[in-house]
Amino acid sequence: MKLLFSGCIVLLMLFGFTSCQREVDGTLTPESFTDSSISRIVVLDTTTFASGLDTAQTIEFLYDGSGRLITFHSVYYNPGVSGAGRFNADEEIRYQYTGADTLPAKLFSKYTDIAGGTTDYDTSFLTYSGGMVARDSFFSAPDYVVAEFNKLSENRYKVFHKINNGMGGQVIDTAYINLTYQNGNLIKEVDSLWLPGGGWTVTSMNVMYDNKPNPLRSISIPYPAPFNQFYLSGIGVAPLSNRSMNNELSEMNSIGTFVLLLSYQYGPTGLPKIIRDDNGLKFFYFYKML
Repeated sequence: MKLLFSGCIVLLMLFGFTSCQREVDGTLTPESFTDSSISRIVVLDTTTFASGLDTAQTIEFLYDGSGRLITFHSVYYNPGVSGAGRFNADEEIRYQYTGADTLPAKLFSKYTDIAGGTTDYDTSFLTYSGGMVARDSFFSAPDYVVAEFNKLSENRYKVFHKINNGMGGQVIDTAYINLTYQNGNLIKEVDSLWLPGGGWTVTSMNVMYDNKPNPLRSISIPYPAPFNQFYLSGIGVAPLSNRSMNNELSEMNSIGTFVLLLSYQYGPTGLPKIIRDDNGLKFFYFYKML
């Protein structure tokens, strides 16, 4: 399983963008920010690297004629390195839909470790209930992994996480999820996992948001537990699993430590234009009209 992002590493479109791209007055290109559909995200590492060698990641989003996301393409770079050595990895996720459904039924992933010279192929199958993911099954030889979400009440789920290995063995974990929403945003997630030896381990995430529209909302897959990657059995994209109305400002874990802090610059319609995190990463959002 490959995790595409850590925290809020975002998505970008390549569209001719290379690691030699330079900033111009705080933006990458004089591009319109009035269109509503995210088309690419460019991530720069501004900690120590000079302009032109600071690209950390690019992500491209492609859509079909109905405005559904069909391809997520990400390229990972080695900041500070020039030439062919600047490419670290390449990942492409293709979305497959059933008929006119707006949520994908299958995800196909191709991940190439450019430095290591290896390529992995994975497939994830999704089913839904009440507009939320009810089952996420994932095959990556020799293992078959399944996460099942059973709704107990409006904001409470029971989760079975099953791993069937190629030797005929099976491991099943049971967990409970409690969710708190405010103004269409998931502001708190509490995950209680039953340990095989007895007893519970409880983790939580408290999230704060701005009051601006979230451009990733329409292309996000609605997971009941978006802040626990353990429950994304296969090809899970963390920033594309929380269908919040607004944009995240911070995430605080169970022990009161901030694991994510973000600040925003917005375009004329309120959509994010430039995002900065507390680790020196800078995210540029680009949009298009579908």
